[in-house]
Amino acid sequence: MIEDGAAAPKQKTPLEYMLGVMNDATADEARRDRLAIAAAPFMHARAEAAASGKKEQKQEAAERVAAGKFAPRGGPKLAVNNG
Repeated sequence: MIEDGAAAPKQKTPLEYMLGVMNDATADEARRDRLAIAAAPFMHARAEAAASGKKEQKQEAAERVAAGKFAPRGGPKLAVNNG
């Protein structure tokens, strides 16, 4: 139990723990490798998510143009005359 005035020990996040073990030179190399593989998705973005290809760039450009004066018009307003 923590006494009054004593600071609680800082809890590490799972990622901080993995990075600590990875950087520990005395830890087992196989364990360090497994933790590096597990931590990688949280440290680095996927390559395909970072850059879009030519097709995606063309599609984005077409959507930007289509939103302006070349946007599709709404259909005709239909009115009912019941009288």
